[in-house]
Amino acid sequence: PATARTLPRRGVAPELVAERSVAEGLAADLLQRIGRGRRVLVPQAADARPTLVEELRAAGFEVEAVIAYRKVEPAGLRPAAERLFARREIGWVTFTSPRIVRRFAALFGEEWQQRRHEVRALSIGPTTSAELARQGVERVAEATTPGAREMVAAAAMAHEEVSGEVL
Repeated sequence: PATARTLPRRGVAPELVAERSVAEGLAADLLQRIGRGRRVLVPQAADARPTLVEELRAAGFEVEAVIAYRKVEPAGLRPAAERLFARREIGWVTFTSPRIVRRFAALFGEEWQQRRHEVRALSIGPTTSAELARQGVERVAEATTPGAREMVAAAAMAHEEVSGEVL
């Protein structure tokens, strides 16, 4: 949905918005919409899950996967994280991809096993929530669909459940 809202600003009208905003959902919707044997361009991150490409190829599509961007860790991240979390509980953190979950956990090194229980995670969706679970994070609020408004709504609901206070 967020991408569909952004495309018109670039002069492109989306022809399909997946029912489920994960690779599996997009693959399922594409398989119903376009004929087998067609060519499909998949611009993606360098570390994208292979699911979409694999499912389309398995269904008979000719897929061209192109690296459109690479995610890099900002300079000075580790010392900044050490300063930020040295004397306080981690608390609420938003996670918008499985890779961000893994990188966040890696920032704590060997301390992660003790500190992971301090995290109150706000997840953009089920794939990210699954990675949070793999990293041992138990307190997760998940957006119903990817997007900023949906993440805020999930955070508000989680806050209300924990505190009884409506935001």
